[in-house]
Amino acid sequence: MELHKFLSDDLLKKQVESSSVICLRGDTYPLLFCRQLVSHLSRIHGNDLIACYMNSEKPAETMASLQTTFLGNQSWYWLSSDEGLSKKLDEAWQSYFEQYSGPNKLFFFMTKNIKRVPRSWCVVDVPTVADKKLFARIGELAGVKQSAFAEYLYTHHNAIPLDTAVLLLSYGSVLGKNWKGFASKWLHEFLVPETSLFSLGQAFFAKRPKEFFKLWKQIAHTYGPQFWIAFWSEQIWQAYAYIRLQKAGRGMEAKKISYRLPFSFKNRDWRKQSLAELQQAHQLIYEIDFHMKNGGSDLSLELFYARFFQVGL
Repeated sequence: MELHKFLSDDLLKKQVESSSVICLRGDTYPLLFCRQLVSHLSRIHGNDLIACYMNSEKPAETMASLQTTFLGNQSWYWLSSDEGLSKKLDEAWQSYFEQYSGPNKLFFFMTKNIKRVPRSWCVVDVPTVADKKLFARIGELAGVKQSAFAEYLYTHHNAIPLDTAVLLLSYGSVLGKNWKGFASKWLHEFLVPETSLFSLGQAFFAKRPKEFFKLWKQIAHTYGPQFWIAFWSEQIWQAYAYIRLQKAGRGMEAKKISYRLPFSFKNRDWRKQSLAELQQAHQLIYEIDFHMKNGGSDLSLELFYARFFQVGL
């Protein structure tokens, strides 16, 4: 079911009441949007949601707790996302969910494809971006009406990342009629025209040079050279640390330090990376930083990209 349809007033309550499992499915996990949605569902149904995570240290105990009730009363559980789960644990949860029929109600987000969808499930396809119509609906659910703000936003952008839309609505609710000053001064910090740092990072680590340089051409001048030095230094350091921890079987620790890395990297592309190459890339970024601070050209960043994609480092 498409998110637009699920969020309509006549279906929202009906679908939740008739399903034992509500699965939000998408390529990337929009944390802010999911929190807002489950809070809204909890409010309109009068049920508190209990946070109970798939990546808990004792998954068997977590699964068992979902099978019990207190004095026969149904509980609602928010299980967060499958992001970062090991293959073994991911398969265990998928198998568990496929057989689940109650007694409680489960909500969670999945980034991976669902092998089999039981009848007791409600699966909602969550897009990575919000169009103007979805932006307005998210605002309605949060009790925020920002029609003039929305008109301004969507005059300059065809679509906005889902979590960014939630964040902007929050700012809009506080600013009220004073949103114009905020938009002219700060909007560029939230929205990068037609692309994003996230997409740039995805193409970089997936080693897709054609896609990367197309995005780079659009985004390069949005920020100054020192921003890009800091950005790539952090991205490469986090990627290196993430891979080392994953290979050491310390997935929980890896997840904690990977909050800015692209989801595609954490799900699959990290296995394609060389630790030695990332270490050399980070060293080269350090040398470029020194070079620029001593009067060197920012064209050295272009050389860094060319070496990373063509011949390694």
